[in-house]
Order: sequence, then C-alpha cells, then structure tokens
Amino acid sequence: AGLASESEFVRHTSYKAGQRIVQQYADSAINLFLPQLENGLFDENHRIRLASCQLLGDLLYRIMGVTGKQSTVTGDEDDNFGTDETKRLIINILGEERRNRVFSGLYMARSDVALAVRQAGLHIWKIVVTNTPKTLKEILPVLIELILGCLASDSYDKRMVASRTLGDLVKKLSDRILPEVVPILEAALKTDDVVQRQGVCLGLSEIIAATSKEQVEVYSDSLLPAIRSALTDPDPGVRTAAAGTFAALHNVLGTKALDEILSPLLAAMETLEGEEHEYLIGALQEIMQAKSKVVLPYMVPKLIEKPVNIGA
Repeated sequence: AGLASESEFVRHTSYKAGQRIVQQYADSAINLFLPQLENGLFDENHRIRLASCQLLGDLLYRIMGVTGKQSTVTGDEDDNFGTDETKRLIINILGEERRNRVFSGLYMARSDVALAVRQAGLHIWKIVVTNTPKTLKEILPVLIELILGCLASDSYDKRMVASRTLGDLVKKLSDRILPEVVPILEAALKTDDVVQRQGVCLGLSEIIAATSKEQVEVYSDSLLPAIRSALTDPDPGVRTAAAGTFAALHNVLGTKALDEILSPLLAAMETLEGEEHEYLIGALQEIMQAKSKVVLPYMVPKLIEKPVNIGA
C-alpha cells in the first residue's frame, strides 16, 4: 500500500524499506520476494509498477556487483552495458527460466504507458543486458506468452503495453517473430473472449505499422482474412479496434487495402441478412470514421453502380 500512496514521502519510505529487504535477503530469500516484484511489473497502479521495476533493478545490480547509477543516455535505445560475466552471474543466481521471466517483464516495462516506468525499464535493461537482439531471441517464448496474456487482459493499459511491445519486437526481430506470432494472433481472433479479440487487433495494428510493405504482403494471405473477420465481429469494441488495424494496413499497402478489405465487404452486403448485415454496416461505419478521406471516394461509386445496391 505504501508504494501506491499518493504521498511522495510514504512512497519514498516504502521504497527504501524495499531496498533494505533486497540488500539483506538477496542471498537467502530471493525466492520469496522476487515473484512479488515480477507480479508488480503488471500491477494496475503505475506507482507499484515503477517501484517493482526499480527494486528488480536493485536486485540485478546487486547480483552483478554494480551500482546502477551510471548514465545510460545514448543515441540508441539498444546500446547495452552488460557483459558476458554479468550475464553468467545473473543466470547462476536466478536460473535461466526465472532470468527469462524477469527480463521479459523488464522489456515490456520499456513500452509502459507511464513515462517514468518506461524510463526505468530502459535504464535497467541497458545496464543488465549484454546484447538486445541476442537476449530477445533467448527470452522470446516467455516474452510472447506474457504478451498474449496481456492482450487478453481486461485492462486497456495492459493491452496497450502488450501491443506496443509486439510492435517493438517486430522492428527488431521481424524475420524471426512474424512466422511465430501471426498464426497465433489469427487463431486468437476466433476465441470467445471479446477482450482478447480486441487486444489482438491492437497487436496486429502495431505489427503492421512496424513492418515493411514487402513483409505485410508476404503474410497478406493470413492478415487480410483475419482483419475482414474482425471488422464484422459481433462486438462493437472489436470492430472499432479492427478499424484501427485497417487504417494501419492502408498506411502500408495503400489502395490494395481498399481492394482487399472494402470490396469483399461491399459485395457481401447483397447476400447478408439480419445480425450479420448489421455487423457489416457497423464495420463500414467504423472504417469510415478511421479513414473517411480515402474510404468515401472509394465506396460511393461502388454503392451507386447499376443496379443500385438498395441494401447499402
């Protein structure tokens, strides 16, 4: 409770107490307090996330034998100051599995919605990690599991952090991660969990925005049907999120996105009835709100073609 207090004095006192625990019991009771710090990285309260991140940093610094007070301000966010020796020390103390969980949580902290958490996560990451791309490949299975869990969270902040992390991963490891992640997200859009389907749309938006046109086209056979399906989802929230995904797709593919997404939707208006027709109308409304300047000139000529589509 102290770490989440509105009072800066109470928070500072609680944090100092946490530091004492880390310093005194890092060797004998790490299994007791480390899980609490790991969970704290994903707490709803940004102050607890910040304190958990900082205390994790204190623990890792102690293991490495460094203070963590050096400046990490550089031109590249992926400049690293860790060494092979410090990497060995961390794995020896934590074990590889727990190291992967801790590092995955820290990496997600770099994409937190709160600036202070992002800054703390980046600072710690730079100090403890030896090589960002190599480390990401080592922790990737655990990191993907965490991301998918957050995409299915009821918390909008967690879904945003997960989607941002996913976009950042694609920028760094696109060739490695896309073949693994796209099929997983495609399958997740078919679940009964509405929140997860919304989160998947956010994740797809970040992936598309971080991917080159050539790479998007490579995976278009999977991406396009998934986006069309999400746009006509029964849930309005999913349709809204999917419209954002469509906007990201159009930013990359241009007119091809209109041809591949809008044309099939407009054609389906002649055959769908009842609730499915209503979902389709909702999809077109969301697309209009997301990209009206390009969608309207594209849609109107098709809607007034003879014979006129009365259902539209």
